[in-house]
Amino acid sequence: MEKPFFSVVIPTYNHEAFLEKAVKSVLNQTFSDYEIIIIDNYSDDNTENLIKNLNNKNIKFIKNRNHGILAKSRNIGIEQSKSEWIAFLDSDDIWWQDRLKVLFDFIKKHNNYDVICTNELWINKMNNKKNNKTRASKYGPYKNNFYEILLKYGNCMSTSASVVKKKYLIDNKIFFSEEKDFTPYEDYDFWMRIAKNNGKFKFLNEVLGEHLFHPESWGEKNRSLVIKSTFAISRHHVFNVQNFTNRKKNLWSHIECRIILNDIIGLLFSKKYFKGFVELFKLFCRYPIKLITHILFRLRRLFLFQSYKSFLK
Repeated sequence: MEKPFFSVVIPTYNHEAFLEKAVKSVLNQTFSDYEIIIIDNYSDDNTENLIKNLNNKNIKFIKNRNHGILAKSRNIGIEQSKSEWIAFLDSDDIWWQDRLKVLFDFIKKHNNYDVICTNELWINKMNNKKNNKTRASKYGPYKNNFYEILLKYGNCMSTSASVVKKKYLIDNKIFFSEEKDFTPYEDYDFWMRIAKNNGKFKFLNEVLGEHLFHPESWGEKNRSLVIKSTFAISRHHVFNVQNFTNRKKNLWSHIECRIILNDIIGLLFSKKYFKGFVELFKLFCRYPIKLITHILFRLRRLFLFQSYKSFLK
């Protein structure tokens, strides 16, 4: 294959139980002009044999020790890709069979975008129940001050739901940050740096894949690290990158309130009600106005999400 249209970058580590479904969801696409680049962090399960048994010429299998920094694997995938567009897929997620065809058709008509993100079906297998909870997740929306919105209100994208124009990444020298403190939420920094560099985003209003939450998810097993990395990335952008305000301490308190609120919501969903409400009361005492602002923002997004669910029915 000389130059495929898409390069599908799949980092993996000991995900044999999920990887086959992820790879086959690509192999079963109705659009076939792609390559698959699997970057394995020296798994000690049956990952390598699984890929060899698929015996597919479109699959490139690379071993690389990333020492817990997933960004290294994704960056190798970008560097090794031969395509015009990079499509990211986590090894425990899957795509629906028309995903690449929908993206290809859109790009052929509108090739002025640098990042395109579709919607996903979220599947919650955290409790290992037979009847898993599912819901459609709507990403975006894009606005002209997108960098500011991402920094103030948090990530509104998914790596497995996004494709990026390779030329844009190379021309602007943008890769996933390999800062240890940014792991495992380095994709948040990645999208913000693209937005800061005037990258053009497009959100397609179609569900074209499934994002799985399960006990073996890297982020779920290391929830405290996700929060820590969110703090590190946000602090870096507030004090070292952003230039839309000089009131950095005020901006930081706004973002700190949002991150703590996210953690509290996690406690409440985990049915840790007493601790959650105690932390919520403490947060209200620190940032009453900012907390109300974030709650209203979330209620607005919830209303839009409910409207989207009605649209899907």
